Amino acid sequence: MKPEYFIITELLDGGIGEVKDVVWRHALTHDGKKITFWGLIDSMRNIKIIENQELPFIVGIWSSKENWDFKRKYGTDMSVDEACGIVINPLASKYVRLLLTPENIDNLQQALEQISVIPD
Repeated sequence: MKPEYFIITELLDGGIGEVKDVVWRHALTHDGKKITFWGLIDSMRNIKIIENQELPFIVGIWSSKENWDFKRKYGTDMSVDEACGIVINPLASKYVRLLLTPENIDNLQQALEQISVIPD
Protein backbone atom coordinates (compact mmCIF):
# COMPACT_ATOMS: atom_id res chain seq x y z
CA MET A 1 0.00 0.00 0.00
CA LYS A 2 1.31 3.44 -0.95
CA PRO A 3 0.81 6.60 1.08
CA GLU A 4 -1.16 9.57 -0.20
CA TYR A 5 1.06 12.64 -0.56
CA PHE A 6 0.27 16.21 0.45
CA ILE A 7 2.18 19.45 0.63
CA ILE A 8 1.57 21.12 3.96
CA THR A 9 1.81 24.88 3.56
CA GLU A 10 0.51 26.05 6.92
CA LEU A 11 0.04 24.75 10.45
CA LEU A 12 -3.16 26.11 11.93
CA ASP A 13 -4.72 25.93 15.38
CA GLY A 14 -4.45 23.03 17.78
CA GLY A 15 -5.62 22.08 21.22
CA ILE A 16 -6.88 19.51 23.67
CA GLY A 17 -10.17 17.67 23.20
CA GLU A 18 -13.24 18.85 25.05
CA VAL A 19 -14.47 15.39 26.02
CA LYS A 20 -11.63 12.93 25.44
CA ASP A 21 -7.94 13.14 26.42
CA VAL A 22 -6.82 13.88 22.87
CA VAL A 23 -4.59 16.50 21.29
CA TRP A 24 -5.14 17.81 17.78
CA ARG A 25 -3.49 20.10 15.25
CA HIS A 26 -4.92 21.38 11.98
CA ALA A 27 -2.77 21.73 8.86
CA LEU A 28 -3.55 23.27 5.48
CA THR A 29 -2.44 21.76 2.17
CA HIS A 30 -1.36 23.61 -0.95
CA ASP A 31 -4.81 23.04 -2.50
CA GLY A 32 -6.79 24.23 0.53
CA LYS A 33 -7.57 20.90 2.21
CA LYS A 34 -7.70 20.95 6.00
CA ILE A 35 -6.12 17.93 7.70
CA THR A 36 -6.57 17.19 11.40
CA PHE A 37 -3.70 15.29 13.02
CA TRP A 38 -4.75 13.95 16.40
CA GLY A 39 -3.98 11.39 19.08
CA LEU A 40 -4.05 10.64 22.76
CA ILE A 41 -2.22 13.12 24.97
CA ASP A 42 0.44 10.53 25.84
CA SER A 43 1.00 9.68 22.16
CA MET A 44 1.52 12.84 20.11
CA ARG A 45 3.89 11.21 17.61
CA ASN A 46 2.36 12.53 14.38
CA ILE A 47 1.73 16.00 15.80
CA LYS A 48 5.32 16.35 16.98
CA ILE A 49 6.60 15.17 13.61
CA ILE A 50 4.69 17.82 11.66
CA GLU A 51 5.42 20.59 14.18
CA ASN A 52 9.16 20.06 13.74
CA GLN A 53 9.20 20.70 9.97
CA GLU A 54 10.05 23.82 8.01
CA LEU A 55 7.13 24.90 5.84
CA PRO A 56 6.21 23.90 3.23
CA PHE A 57 6.90 20.17 3.48
CA ILE A 58 5.72 16.97 1.86
CA VAL A 59 3.98 14.38 4.00
CA GLY A 60 2.94 10.88 3.01
CA ILE A 61 -0.06 9.54 4.93
CA TRP A 62 -1.29 5.95 5.15
CA SER A 63 -4.89 5.14 6.04
CA SER A 64 -6.27 8.62 6.58
CA LYS A 65 -10.00 8.78 7.19
CA GLU A 66 -12.86 11.10 6.49
CA ASN A 67 -14.27 11.91 9.92
CA TRP A 68 -17.76 13.41 9.62
CA ASP A 69 -17.75 14.72 13.20
CA PHE A 70 -14.49 16.61 12.56
CA LYS A 71 -15.77 17.82 9.20
CA ARG A 72 -18.96 19.18 10.73
CA LYS A 73 -17.31 20.75 13.77
CA TYR A 74 -13.94 21.94 12.38
CA GLY A 75 -14.32 21.91 8.58
CA THR A 76 -11.76 19.11 8.33
CA ASP A 77 -11.32 17.27 5.04
CA MET A 78 -9.19 14.47 6.46
CA SER A 79 -8.52 12.89 9.84
CA VAL A 80 -5.09 11.46 10.69
CA ASP A 81 -5.09 9.72 14.04
CA GLU A 82 -2.07 8.30 15.86
CA ALA A 83 -2.60 4.89 14.24
CA CYS A 84 -2.06 6.35 10.76
CA GLY A 85 1.50 6.13 9.56
CA ILE A 86 3.11 9.28 8.21
CA VAL A 87 6.47 9.99 6.61
CA ILE A 88 8.06 13.34 5.87
CA ASN A 89 9.87 13.65 2.56
CA PRO A 90 13.34 15.07 3.24
CA LEU A 91 13.19 17.46 0.26
CA ALA A 92 14.19 20.94 1.49
CA SER A 93 11.35 23.45 1.72
CA LYS A 94 12.94 25.71 -0.90
CA TYR A 95 12.62 22.86 -3.42
CA VAL A 96 9.08 22.07 -2.30
CA ARG A 97 8.21 25.69 -3.15
CA LEU A 98 9.42 25.01 -6.73
CA LEU A 99 6.84 22.24 -7.02
CA LEU A 100 4.13 24.81 -6.28
CA THR A 101 5.03 27.07 -9.22
CA PRO A 102 2.53 27.38 -12.10
CA GLU A 103 4.81 25.34 -14.38
CA ASN A 104 4.75 22.35 -12.03
CA ILE A 105 1.39 22.49 -10.26
CA ASP A 106 -0.52 20.62 -13.02
CA ASN A 107 1.72 17.57 -12.64
CA LEU A 108 2.12 17.80 -8.88
CA GLN A 109 0.86 14.35 -7.92
CA GLN A 110 3.15 12.71 -10.48
CA ALA A 111 6.10 14.74 -9.20
CA LEU A 112 5.33 13.79 -5.60
CA GLU A 113 5.29 10.11 -6.49
CA GLN A 114 8.57 10.41 -8.43
CA ILE A 115 10.41 11.95 -5.48
CA SER A 116 8.90 9.54 -2.96
CA VAL A 117 11.23 8.18 -0.30
CA ILE A 118 9.04 5.09 -0.02
CA PRO A 119 10.23 2.15 -2.14
CA ASP A 120 7.65 0.49 -4.42
